[in-house]
Amino acid sequence: GNSGTGYTVTGTAPAGDIVTIKNSGGTVIGTATADPSGNYTVTIPTGAASPNEQLTATATDGAGNTSAGTPFTTPADPVVVTAPTVTGVTGTSATGYTVTGTATPGDTVSIKNTGGTVIGTAVADAGGNYTVTIPAGLATPVEQLKAIASDPAGNQSTATPFTTPADPAVVTAPTVTSVTGNSGTGYTVTGTGTPGDTVAIKNTGGTVIGTTTVDPSGNYTVTIPSGAATPSEQLTATAIDGAGNSSTGTPFTTPADPAVVIAPTVTGVTGTSAAGYTVTGTATPGDTVSIKNTGGTVIGTAVANAGGNYTVTIPAGLATPVEQLKAIASDPAGNQSTATPFTTPADPAVVTAPTVTSVTGNSGTGYTVTGTAPAGDIVTIKNSGGTVIGTATADPSGNYTVTIPTGAATPNEQLTATATDGAGNSSTATPFTTPADPVVVIAPTVTGVTGTSATGYTVTGTATPGDTVTIKNTNGTTVGTAVANAGGNYTVTIPTGAATPVEQLKAIASDPAGNQSTATPFTTPADPVTVAAPTVQNVTGNSKSGYTVTGTATAGNTVEIRNAAGTVIGTSVANSSGNYTIMIPVGSATAQEQLKAVAKDGSGNTSTATPFNTPADPVVIVATPTISKVSGNSLIGYTVLGKATPGNKVEIRNLDGTLLGQAVAGSDGVFEIKIPIGFAYPSQALKAIAKDSDNNQSAPANFNLPPDSLSRSVTPPKVISVDGSSTTGYTVTGTADPADEVNIYNEDGVLVGTAEVGDTGNYTVQILIGKVMPNEKATAVAVDPDGNQSVPTEFLIPADSNSGNGNGNGNNSGKGTSGILTSNGKYGSQKDLPNNGEIVSNWGLLGALLLGGLGLFTFKRRNKKEEE
Repeated sequence: GNSGTGYTVTGTAPAGDIVTIKNSGGTVIGTATADPSGNYTVTIPTGAASPNEQLTATATDGAGNTSAGTPFTTPADPVVVTAPTVTGVTGTSATGYTVTGTATPGDTVSIKNTGGTVIGTAVADAGGNYTVTIPAGLATPVEQLKAIASDPAGNQSTATPFTTPADPAVVTAPTVTSVTGNSGTGYTVTGTGTPGDTVAIKNTGGTVIGTTTVDPSGNYTVTIPSGAATPSEQLTATAIDGAGNSSTGTPFTTPADPAVVIAPTVTGVTGTSAAGYTVTGTATPGDTVSIKNTGGTVIGTAVANAGGNYTVTIPAGLATPVEQLKAIASDPAGNQSTATPFTTPADPAVVTAPTVTSVTGNSGTGYTVTGTAPAGDIVTIKNSGGTVIGTATADPSGNYTVTIPTGAATPNEQLTATATDGAGNSSTATPFTTPADPVVVIAPTVTGVTGTSATGYTVTGTATPGDTVTIKNTNGTTVGTAVANAGGNYTVTIPTGAATPVEQLKAIASDPAGNQSTATPFTTPADPVTVAAPTVQNVTGNSKSGYTVTGTATAGNTVEIRNAAGTVIGTSVANSSGNYTIMIPVGSATAQEQLKAVAKDGSGNTSTATPFNTPADPVVIVATPTISKVSGNSLIGYTVLGKATPGNKVEIRNLDGTLLGQAVAGSDGVFEIKIPIGFAYPSQALKAIAKDSDNNQSAPANFNLPPDSLSRSVTPPKVISVDGSSTTGYTVTGTADPADEVNIYNEDGVLVGTAEVGDTGNYTVQILIGKVMPNEKATAVAVDPDGNQSVPTEFLIPADSNSGNGNGNGNNSGKGTSGILTSNGKYGSQKDLPNNGEIVSNWGLLGALLLGGLGLFTFKRRNKKEEE
């Protein structure tokens, strides 16, 4: 039910008992009589109770006796979630849809199709707005959908229906194939489109500056009048069908107007056919001046500097003496000037430059330069400063030899050789370089060669740090290289196929300058022998008897069984048929253990491993014990009798798995187990489990301990007040039968205080500091002079000042209240005492454990834990 319709309470009670429903103030708000089957239904009228209200149900028999109250709570009223609004739906089937609207801030809005599938969600923001994106493919045009809001507790609103929009019509965009014209004459745009569509040309402001209709062949031509567009202006072409639907815009740009470039001047042309030519002149700063021959080939270019000057170098061979050429200027946009014609000068007399065919020697012995020149010409060797450091005359065969003295030149020095004829005409210079002095590169060492012909080889060794180590075969082919690291170590990988087993190779080191060491020879290793891996066909046995492994391997090979650590736990030799059988001793392997089988040939070569698992041990079924009798109570402990398989151990455990007692079934299968006082409580659900000698266990046998039959002859004490704090200790006062003793126990059942009841029926118990804590549940028990005990009266230790109180009203006077038990053990009304404590008005597990504990001692002695 709910607060608007009232509530209906159903349950069970003894047949014929009257069930009364009361609120926390004790007001009766509904009654009913339990039917012959023990069922009852009580109707609570609207307004008599509120949602989440704490109520109690009591049963009263025909004699007027009333049970303890059974507490329960009325249900909370259902939550109403406001349905979301849908204020906008945009998008298409190709791009997906966006749904916007409003909902309660923090609510989740889910979009569902008619099949109930969620196709999009979003959370309403603090302003109550939401936006849900539905991905393309999850909804179709004009599809009926609904929006549902869910609050953080999962309560849902009613659905708000809405429809996706229809997809717009698609018009094919026109193409633009040509744009011609200029700003002075206007522009002509041509292209293709759908026949019959109107093509509109627009500027970036959206103004239409030209239109036409696409002809039946799909072609169109639009004329843009002079002044409607400018050079290099960004425009768009849009197609419009007969229904007025527009395509996307096709962007294009009008051409730039042609530029006027000033022709360059040519102020000088120098050089020869042998040396090339240099052309100088003027042009607009930044223009590129290109020199072309009559065939139009560009043979040299330069850019005019900020002063308008340029210099173009024409390499030797690209022009001849007295050749007609032309200079053309191009601006940065590529516009060209008219051509400026000019002619190359005639060549002077030519002296053939000498050749240098050999330069030998070093800085310690001087150098010898040999080569060819016209017979009779003098060959002069000069350094870069122009100093002559050696001369010789070409012999009648045209050969010459010049000796450069020691100290006149250095290694790697740039020199030139020039020939001079009898008339004193000189040739161009022939440059050359003296050789470097020889460098000694240390040969590499080869410390290791590993690998096979199938995987390639790895060569390791040492060399000078930074040197490149090259591996070559006997033909001189390089098969691998590596650079020695800072520690002087190198590793060269030779790819598969680049070398063969037992092949003679050599390692050569090269320094960064290219100087090479002598070769270090070495040989690749022979390929290893391949041993076939054994098969594992069968694995039998168990962890208690050991295992037998059978399979096949190459005849004569030794098969080893190894565990994951590599330990050999069994071996055998494959017979002439290739079969083997290996026994694994008990204890060498466990059930379902990962093992591997490895084969070895007579030379000790090993195969790859064949993995396998030992089988699982068989499952042992242990018979469930039977419980024949359970006797005892919480004051003396309990005895459990039953039968199980002879020799099996039987354990008694609570439902949390705690062991309470155990025994071994005798030869007749009978067992007896004692559960000590305090280990269990009346009516507790327990279970008995049998275990064999291998610790295999049975299914549990469930049973309950018998209920205690408590005597009501001793009147429970009443707790009138509890004063004090955790820093001063507590004083508990109340009433009980004169001459009785009242014992106070903490929530662990430990005795924390005791006192004799006076002749007037009053008692006062002092609880020392640290024996109990604020808000702790405590228990008062009365014991008569014969040792009979009452049922306990439970109460709460008050909260300390400024820390709240037991019932939450914040009164911090340090006083407590107590619940009162009637002589038959049922709670009566609660006293009007200071509101800083609370009486726990139920007798449960704590009472049962306490009663068991009290049976251990006489009621005149202190608990051992108290003494400690």
